[in-house]
Amino acid sequence: MMKKGYIVVVHGAQFGDEAKGKIVDWFGVHRQEADIFARWQGGNNAGLTITVGSEVFRQNYVPAGVVTGKDVLLGHDMVIHPQSLIGEIEPLGQAIAGWNPTEQVYISDRAHVTLDHHIVEDGLLSRKQGKFSAGPTLRGISTTYADKALRIGIPFSDLLNKSRLKNRLEILLDHKEPFFRSCDRQDFDAVRANLTERYGGAGELTYEWGTDFDLHTLTTYYHDLGCKLENNICDTTKIIHDRYNAGATIVAEGAQGLSLDLTLGAYPYNSSSHTGSGGVCVGLGVSPKMIDHVIGVVKTLYSRVGGGPLPTELCRDPSLNMSKEQQDALALVCKETGTTTGRTRRLAWLDGVQLARAAQVNGCDEIALTKLDMMPLLNQYSDRLKIAMAYIDSDGNRITEPPADWAGLEGCSAQYEYLSGWDHKSPDEWMDVVETGKPPRFMEGYVRRVAGIMNVKKTILSVGPDRDATFEFAVA
Repeated sequence: MMKKGYIVVVHGAQFGDEAKGKIVDWFGVHRQEADIFARWQGGNNAGLTITVGSEVFRQNYVPAGVVTGKDVLLGHDMVIHPQSLIGEIEPLGQAIAGWNPTEQVYISDRAHVTLDHHIVEDGLLSRKQGKFSAGPTLRGISTTYADKALRIGIPFSDLLNKSRLKNRLEILLDHKEPFFRSCDRQDFDAVRANLTERYGGAGELTYEWGTDFDLHTLTTYYHDLGCKLENNICDTTKIIHDRYNAGATIVAEGAQGLSLDLTLGAYPYNSSSHTGSGGVCVGLGVSPKMIDHVIGVVKTLYSRVGGGPLPTELCRDPSLNMSKEQQDALALVCKETGTTTGRTRRLAWLDGVQLARAAQVNGCDEIALTKLDMMPLLNQYSDRLKIAMAYIDSDGNRITEPPADWAGLEGCSAQYEYLSGWDHKSPDEWMDVVETGKPPRFMEGYVRRVAGIMNVKKTILSVGPDRDATFEFAVA
């Protein structure tokens, strides 16, 4: 059978926040013009920022490629809060010339609806989980996926059928009401305060709707939201295959990273969906044979947001003598705050154990290294850069594979390789590097080592937030 379309997958190789959106945008502009950008999993717990000249675009649901004015698709394995999606696509329609959200956004009729109840429940459960909580974004992600697995969730197709929606809501609310009744006033007040602190008036409104159990009111409310998106809700598998068979280039854009994968990630401090390249097949309804190229995105200034052990965290490295306050201050300088929540990210040395697993599981053909321009800021704390190649437990045992029980890494240290760092450059000096296509000597050594860990020969290097501050570099 003759090859028709082309599918490239862009996924995160760590705990998310690797600047995947920047690489997706760069790919669509500089490497190969894409016809449609598709996301396969997650919800608005993901966030991305795209800088094009003086314009900055921030999104939670819509794939980064939208800034090129192309079609975007939200796949089957996504969980979507309709109010938030509407609030995102309407401003994009005004900001992107020639882009029409009514005609250029496809929402899978199999994607699941995040109700406000899921968001409130998310906060209540986190309080009960205590130290085992992943530090949720309060977006109702895990609770929506849980109801999907229980087969009491609400697919987007139900929003368009008021009678069926009412039946589904009745079953779902009957399931949730006992848990809500078991929580005390203190729990509810804390969730309300957290939602308001993070999301302002939108958080307050979410709390109000998420504690309302009136079936008639809720059915009308969510049906009306569905009607606003009626032109967008469709069979996205057909869209993908029709485009593919017509020869289209499709960019599959992931959210989060492999270490947050529900099955392969740092359980229980992970997300609730399948973030690796294998998730594309389910989330978009494509065969593995249709995937042509996989790009793993690696942030060299490694970070994560949320709870759980992080063996290479900078403030835990005794040789740095860096306090948590200093780490947070450095994170602010490096703009390492969550696009979705605004939380300060935890900074760490690069983790080769996780990178090797990410490359192995995702089948990376190429990697993109981001935040290379920020690495010189570590020179004030260390005369060398480090990459962890093993974890060391309290008995001195080396752990060279990501464990099934991530909580067991609490108290573990890291065994490092040491590499030379490189000097700070101004944005204009970094653009000179982009023009030559040749990284500085010590940066080149670092890039080659990471490429070796991940067993790839091609790299994309990012040395600034702007679309053009990116170039290709072959290590062999």
